Amino acid sequence: MFEVRNVYRFDNDFKEITGFDHVGFDWSPCGHPPLDKFGRPHINMHIFRISPEERQTLTCDMLDPFICKFPPKTQSTIAGKKFFVIGSEAGSKRIVNAPENYTYQLDSALPGEGLHAFNNAAAAPVLDWFNPLLIMGLYDGQISFWESMFPAEFVSGEMVNSYSESVTYVSQTIVGLPFYWSMDYDPDSGFTTLTMEGNAEKCESKSTYLRS
Repeated sequence: MFEVRNVYRFDNDFKEITGFDHVGFDWSPCGHPPLDKFGRPHINMHIFRISPEERQTLTCDMLDPFICKFPPKTQSTIAGKKFFVIGSEAGSKRIVNAPENYTYQLDSALPGEGLHAFNNAAAAPVLDWFNPLLIMGLYDGQISFWESMFPAEFVSGEMVNSYSESVTYVSQTIVGLPFYWSMDYDPDSGFTTLTMEGNAEKCESKSTYLRS
């Protein structure tokens, strides 16, 4: 059984408004696949829509100590096969509730998280990677997490670093997915601030939430 670590739960009000349950911070000192994009030290900030208890059920037959075996037919359990069930548009390979042009690689399925999708074509080569990237987690046709992933250089050094992005999603059915996010690093304080803005899931009005 794998261990769900570094869990920081949101309060019930925030979960009800946004649909997000908790955040997990993971440090990848050597990077991870695909190494031509992410093979350098970076931080993974996963913001999960499922609980830590639910994450414990996201298990698979392992290829190595970290990655689920692929192709999907090599998985021996229903839970393992669900890593490769993708919610896509009818007649299209576009991933529902993910940004346009997001794709996935079979070697990116991790227990307790899901398959990782991102805009591979637009991602910079690993030596040029600096700005944070938005990664979407996929499991059993659903979105398991929303992730800001960023190299160590973005949150260190003596320069102020800022990044912002507006996001639209393919055939969006999850109301609370952020339509705007930004990340700012302040070298004087040493603080990094993530701001997410989106429509509230549980309010009758079209109000927005903001989290810093």
